[in-house]
Amino acid sequence: MVQEALQARLDRLAPDLRALVGLAAVIGDTFGIPLLGRLAPDLPLPRLLAELQRLELVVEVRRRPTAEYRFRHGLVREVAYRSILEERRRELHRLVGEALEALHGDAIDEVYGLLAYHFAEADAPEQAGRYLVAAGDAARAAYANDEAVDLYERAVPFLDRSGDAEASRLTLFKIGLTHHLAFDFARSNDAYTAAFARPGPVRPTEIGAETLVVSAFMPLSLTSTILVPGRDNNSWPTWIGEHLFRGLLSFDDQLNVLPDLAASFQITNDGRRYRFELRGDAFWSDGMPVTAGDFAFAWASLLEEQAPTAYLLELLDRVEAIDERTLEVELAEARPYALYLFSYTAFFPWPRHVVEEPGSEWHVTPELVGNGPFVLAELDNRHILLRANPRWYGSRGNVGEVIVEFMRRREGIGRWRSGEFDIGFVPSASETGRLVRARGLSTMYIAYRLVDSPLADVRVRRALAHALDRDALRFEDPDRAADLGGLIPPSLPAHSHDLALAFDPDRASQLLVEAGFPGGRGLRQLRLLSGTSWGTHVPEWAIEQWAKLGVSAQLEVLPDVDASVADPNGPGDIWWNGWIADYPDPEGFLDTLLAATPAIHRDADLVALLGRARSSRNQEERWHLYREADRRLVRELVSIVPLAHGDNSVGARRWVEGVRLDPFRPLPLLDQVDVRR
Repeated sequence: MVQEALQARLDRLAPDLRALVGLAAVIGDTFGIPLLGRLAPDLPLPRLLAELQRLELVVEVRRRPTAEYRFRHGLVREVAYRSILEERRRELHRLVGEALEALHGDAIDEVYGLLAYHFAEADAPEQAGRYLVAAGDAARAAYANDEAVDLYERAVPFLDRSGDAEASRLTLFKIGLTHHLAFDFARSNDAYTAAFARPGPVRPTEIGAETLVVSAFMPLSLTSTILVPGRDNNSWPTWIGEHLFRGLLSFDDQLNVLPDLAASFQITNDGRRYRFELRGDAFWSDGMPVTAGDFAFAWASLLEEQAPTAYLLELLDRVEAIDERTLEVELAEARPYALYLFSYTAFFPWPRHVVEEPGSEWHVTPELVGNGPFVLAELDNRHILLRANPRWYGSRGNVGEVIVEFMRRREGIGRWRSGEFDIGFVPSASETGRLVRARGLSTMYIAYRLVDSPLADVRVRRALAHALDRDALRFEDPDRAADLGGLIPPSLPAHSHDLALAFDPDRASQLLVEAGFPGGRGLRQLRLLSGTSWGTHVPEWAIEQWAKLGVSAQLEVLPDVDASVADPNGPGDIWWNGWIADYPDPEGFLDTLLAATPAIHRDADLVALLGRARSSRNQEERWHLYREADRRLVRELVSIVPLAHGDNSVGARRWVEGVRLDPFRPLPLLDQVDVRR
């Protein structure tokens, strides 16, 4: 009866008032003057809204910066909305969506959810699909995974109806990955199966004639040996290696996992067994087909020789090449990040037919046999020359040749400013190019060695941490910013923004007194180690900060600081270093860092927290446990002092298209780049 009475009341309204109420009902529970004005420019809005307030149908909820209103009761909106004919409702939703697009312009990402709702209600497949996916991406970025999956699943039918099979396929990949990361392997497999049922992207294979010149960091020693997949774990050799080799899966700049050499794959419900079907058109650069046996051979070889990446392969319990195109992999235990491992260079294949040739030195020849989009033409410590691989099965841009020149960052910036390079290091965007950025997965830190050191006293460690004034820290690298976050970087789940000990010189001085070293007296000079690739700016800054406390430290620069800090009994008291996640999961940061750096102090409580996190199959619980482990390491034990979380950035000239940067790679992959001079 209430609804009928309310409907009768709305029917008695003047036509202008009735039209405005209907339009507002389509907009939503709240509605503002700017949007109403764009939708109904001929209506006298102030007068009509005042009348609706007098009739107690709407109330004003805000006046500034622009007036906003809401229905006094949700039932008013419901009745008004249902009274609009369905065809007219769809038309109004479309008009509202178009008005929102126009109103928000460059800030359209703020209203993805509203746009998705209105275009879905308008039954506009193209716009509904696009904005539902965008809203899903935003939800996934905020780790609202259930909401993201719901939005993606609603998007797929619209994308199919609009004929965008490629977008539909990619959206199903996102659904599959989101379920996989939440240990829901059955639903993950269902999504991937649906994705593989849709056609893949068209892959143009014509080789372009453009030359791309790129500046990169100078590796300490670059040989073709460390370009072999899995032979090195440094970001620069692996970035170069990805142009020469490819694996079962890959990931894009949004960290979506995509098929590469795998035409499809299946996952068992327990998440332990994966069955990959290889593409039939994947060949090595010498013309031989890539086989499942090439993968099994490479992984066994890396484990046998205990390569630097062998620890990543230890999860493999069984690897079997069922036939030339079918590879079955069984894991020792289900891991949510396993799909990322299959996209990592350590899981790429080797050309077994070449490696097993008598006397083969395939890894030291200039003509390295690979299966990637480029082949190696020249290599020394100053440059590398890549040429397009005519047997590459995938799509490519119009680049036929890539010249990568190695140098220090400062030299690279200067040469960029003088007009050299198509892609390179730049401090900021300029009139000659644009700055491409990606959130990083790295943390720079100072850590303490406790063996035979005054730093065995946690009060001394705390004092040194409290003495560091991050506001005074200015990195030479503009992509790194000092903050008080934990060791796990902000772009990973389980990051904590407030773990590190804040600058407090008074507390630092008091702690030294409590430890028996008032004003630093009686405390021997400390040795601070840094690697040549990490620079001296931050260590010198830290030494200056500690000197104000009365603590003396001396900087020692080593060719390879990583080797020194791997030994708990190694040289030095403190070291300056950095770590980047192996895969986008907190386990790929904390566990691997501690495994690779035994010198970092841990206790039974920390070990227990990490063990519980690894064994948990609940996503939220895992993240909570990793936060607690981070807190134990950084705030309670003070074994390590995070100083900065790094982002990736690169400059690209205006004529270079298709430059997409992700959190892992120091530079973008170049096989999709187009040069339009």
